Amino acid sequence: MSLQTKPWVFCPSNTPVDALVYPQYKEADGSGKTTVGPSGSSTERILQIPWVAYPQFLDDLLGNAIISSGSPVGSCLTRTIPDEHPYLLEFYAVNANVEGKSIYGTVGSEDGDNFEYIKYKFAQVTVSYQRLPFDVLSDADTEAKGDPTKPGLELFRNVIRTGGYAAEFIQIANQGSAYRWKSRLVGNNTMNYPPNKNSGLGELNYTWIQVPATQVDPWHIPTYKTIQTCVGKVNSLPFDEYTEGTVLFLGADWKLTTPRIQIGGNPMVTTQLSGANTIKQQYYDISYKFAVRNNGSTWPSSGGPWPFGDFPSGNAIVADHNFIYDPMFNRYDLITSGADAGKLPTAYNGSLVIQSFPLYGATDLNQLFVLCGD
Repeated sequence: MSLQTKPWVFCPSNTPVDALVYPQYKEADGSGKTTVGPSGSSTERILQIPWVAYPQFLDDLLGNAIISSGSPVGSCLTRTIPDEHPYLLEFYAVNANVEGKSIYGTVGSEDGDNFEYIKYKFAQVTVSYQRLPFDVLSDADTEAKGDPTKPGLELFRNVIRTGGYAAEFIQIANQGSAYRWKSRLVGNNTMNYPPNKNSGLGELNYTWIQVPATQVDPWHIPTYKTIQTCVGKVNSLPFDEYTEGTVLFLGADWKLTTPRIQIGGNPMVTTQLSGANTIKQQYYDISYKFAVRNNGSTWPSSGGPWPFGDFPSGNAIVADHNFIYDPMFNRYDLITSGADAGKLPTAYNGSLVIQSFPLYGATDLNQLFVLCGD
């Protein structure tokens, strides 16, 4: 629960609201309104907080993220997770409405030089909690779940995954009358036309939510350089649940989201309540687009070795994006170019250094989810 990790102190419900001082808060009557339905469920809590403290309270209540260093190791991202409901597990604070209560004065001069606003004794905050379509993890939990060889990997939290499959129909050449009807009479069972083969192409969208922009260049997404490095390439290492070579990065869409109030301070008082400087943090939602192709293992199959004799014995290879369907022999075949075109590239044989290059280059696509501040 985010508020439990901050300086906030929860007070009993019978505490007079006028007696609350920073960093105290309490829950008011009317909490517990819950909506349950097939499109999702939500519940509300009504919290009361000293008026002067509510901006910082909202930041800690709803969660935030900033570019920093050291948490997790090798990352530039530090994330404060939103507040979790005290008894509905995995319901997190997603939005809040604030009402000022009990006016007791104004702030500012009367000559128009400074902004004037009304002062209230306390703020009543109505918080909506919902389940989120992604995993919510602290910095420490993200580091523990990740791969030690990939420090700072953010693939496991704040990422919405959607996808599907599209069908591709491939015409098979009827070479040598190879295809025959099983139940027709012998001599009259040859197909007069080649059959079609159905092949699937997966489509994936990974939307990374609340990615903090850099302070020096907030109008450009912080992963732009990485996108340029990875676009048009397949994964050289396992990516999420997908094996090497089966995921092709197509590009990205992104949207700047408006900042919340601030991070690390309170603009309503001269002395910051937390002792930190206020950061006007902006965020991006970045949607990465991938194509997935895995047409199963090709040579060597159980019936024989790799037909050209240059593939390491006993190792199967997946028919991925670098394989094209060969209708003449009804199989997927690796396509290469270069001075040694037709030979097995180094990426597949692991040892030979030859001038044979597959259709797509390869890189580690996990780096799309490692945030750096440059």
